[in-house]
Amino acid sequence: MKCEYCGGDIALEDVFCKHCGRTNTFGQQHREDMEKYRGEFEETKTLVKKKTALYSRTVVRVVVLSVLIVASLLMFFTGVNAYKIVRSYHRSEANRKYDEYSKVLDQYLEEGEYHKFKSFIEYKDISFYDSPYENRYRNVKMMIDFYTNVYDYLVKFSINAEQTARQAEYVNDALDYFYNRCIYSEDDSLYNDITDEEKALADRLVANIECMLQQFAGFTKEEAAAAPMMEKFERGMLLEQKRKEMAQNEAE
Repeated sequence: MKCEYCGGDIALEDVFCKHCGRTNTFGQQHREDMEKYRGEFEETKTLVKKKTALYSRTVVRVVVLSVLIVASLLMFFTGVNAYKIVRSYHRSEANRKYDEYSKVLDQYLEEGEYHKFKSFIEYKDISFYDSPYENRYRNVKMMIDFYTNVYDYLVKFSINAEQTARQAEYVNDALDYFYNRCIYSEDDSLYNDITDEEKALADRLVANIECMLQQFAGFTKEEAAAAPMMEKFERGMLLEQKRKEMAQNEAE
């Protein structure tokens, strides 16, 4: 199967995409469905045992075995196919309502409501492969996914620096993903394939992250502006320094 974020090949059982590191939502839903059907299976088994208690041991064994086989087959085929059917329906519905949904997405972009943009896509189960949304929103969605990751990790970083020593690493990883994939220069081979609107969005996101680094991580204005040009190791050392300073301030 394909990763819905980067299009890389992943297995249904993978928790995270090995290419972009994002959560495999298909796999997560699959695991939840399997847990649900396991629970229903256990309830069915218990009910069968109670109803067959008056019969002979041989009859009970035959009935239970038959139910277990049927339930196992149902669990397998339902767990695999039901999710695909529901997913396919939602995506067809999203494609059919492209004009309506695209207006909502454009409004969120115009207002800078990037988390709402991401949530709407997830809620409506919009696909960006072989769909009307692909050319117009695929790069936009990628940038916003990386941007919201940075935002979420920076917020966690700022809450309690003393107890979140690894948050500096998480923030640095998220920043590295964003800067490497969302900042375009004329030397970049993809530069001519990016629209002016996408370049403008990338600039706004970079500016927002500069503000967040100052607000949530204690960067100076100069440090925040220089963050995209820093080596990952250098930026990581700076984040760890800021974390220690924040932890010291909290202790005082």
